[in-house]
Amino acid sequence: MQRHTGLKLRRGVVLFIKIFSTILLGFIVLVSGIFRDTTSPPPIRSIITLIVACLYGLTFDKLSKWYWSWAFRKRPEAGGEFVWKFSDTRINVQWSLATVDVSWKMFYKIVETKDGFLFYWRKRMFTWMPLTAFESQECVATVRRLIAEHGF
Repeated sequence: MQRHTGLKLRRGVVLFIKIFSTILLGFIVLVSGIFRDTTSPPPIRSIITLIVACLYGLTFDKLSKWYWSWAFRKRPEAGGEFVWKFSDTRINVQWSLATVDVSWKMFYKIVETKDGFLFYWRKRMFTWMPLTAFESQECVATVRRLIAEHGF
């Protein structure tokens, strides 16, 4: 999920969200101090809502990482070994639960990141394959070539 989310949210956007949340949190503290010297009560619900939103803005990436790790560990294939065999026409995937032969056309898209590939079965359903899973750099080059030949 980190690789998938990284394609959607660039570092600059994440940094902007964190800086904005920090500034907003500082502003809330400043405004709360102003209300301390007045007789009117502060808008507690609004302040609490903004504080929660700021805290989420500061931690959403860590929360997302935790959630997806937790959810993955509950899947039946978690921790299993997968063997992918690539050919010009098909991809064979083997693991303890099944063996599947699929056409390259089965994939919605395939994206290469700095440290692996995301094979999208559907728009939000994908398989992560790190470069470290390949036997050699020649295997990585072959998969890159096959991906390009199939228009991804």
